[in-house]
Amino acid sequence: NITANSPEACVKCPIGSYNPYTGQTSCTTCISGYYCDIVGTTDPKPCPTGTYNPNTGSNSSQACVKCPIGFYNQYTGQISCRTCIAGYHCDIVGTTDPQPCPLGTYNPNGGSNSSEACVECPVGWYNPDTGQISCRTCILGYYCDTVGCTGCMPCPAGTYNPKVGSISSQACFKCPIGSYNPYAGQSSCRTCISGYYCDAVGATNPKPCPVGTYNPNQGSDSSEACVECPVGSYNPDTGKISCMTCILGYYCDTVGGSVPKPCPAGTYNPKVRSVSSKACINCPVGSYNKITGASSCIPCSRGYFCNTVRATSPKPCPAGTYNSKVGSVSPQ
Repeated sequence: NITANSPEACVKCPIGSYNPYTGQTSCTTCISGYYCDIVGTTDPKPCPTGTYNPNTGSNSSQACVKCPIGFYNQYTGQISCRTCIAGYHCDIVGTTDPQPCPLGTYNPNGGSNSSEACVECPVGWYNPDTGQISCRTCILGYYCDTVGCTGCMPCPAGTYNPKVGSISSQACFKCPIGSYNPYAGQSSCRTCISGYYCDAVGATNPKPCPVGTYNPNQGSDSSEACVECPVGSYNPDTGKISCMTCILGYYCDTVGGSVPKPCPAGTYNPKVRSVSSKACINCPVGSYNKITGASSCIPCSRGYFCNTVRATSPKPCPAGTYNSKVGSVSPQ
């Protein structure tokens, strides 16, 4: 006979129940999301991903129901399925992961059961990422002229677009004269800079004023804005906003000069901004100048004399004579 003090008195838990502990007087009903299909089970088995089980006491894996389309389950042991999230679709029974809507599309609704729920972005909008609930508006300087854009097209260099959501390249306006744009995808044009002019519609780069000219103003739309340097000044480079003052030892006697003219050897010019060769003064007796473009003359050194105006080199004292003074006009 079976008695309370014999092992045969411990009865195995029937299917649909389990017992994880020792010394129990009853078994626990199999919980929702799980099933217990073996007699004497110590742990219930979870329903696999993509399924659910809302009932207790399940005694077979058939109690785990596959998630219907429009739902999914990425975890085991669930009592219900999750509604497919917005931006995704769940078009397969027993889905474990929702499928994202592709680039260039969006889906604002949850519970979608078909890829047809992914709507292409309209013109003027785009989507660079998958699984989106809305599309992005094309930004300033860009446009999108087709449905399902994954990225907007930039307006080309020399143009601009001040509006968002543009649906055509016609939204890209050419830069007016007096302005330019060196880059694509811009919302405005740049004002032509000083020293330059922009005389063409749709300019990508400003044109520099030539050598011998200058332009102190911005936004110039014609080469006539480049003013010739007046006498007494010059410009050796292009694209300048002012002219350079004629330097010491030189003169600038022409309008639009690009280089100053040096005073010849034997002369000097101690002033700036000279407008004529008359500014070149002959070296007086007792001095000389062997180089051009000098601002002063060199006093005749000892042992030499300079007895002529505009001397380019000193004369040595002849044999039998000497000169101990600087700036002498004759030998002693």
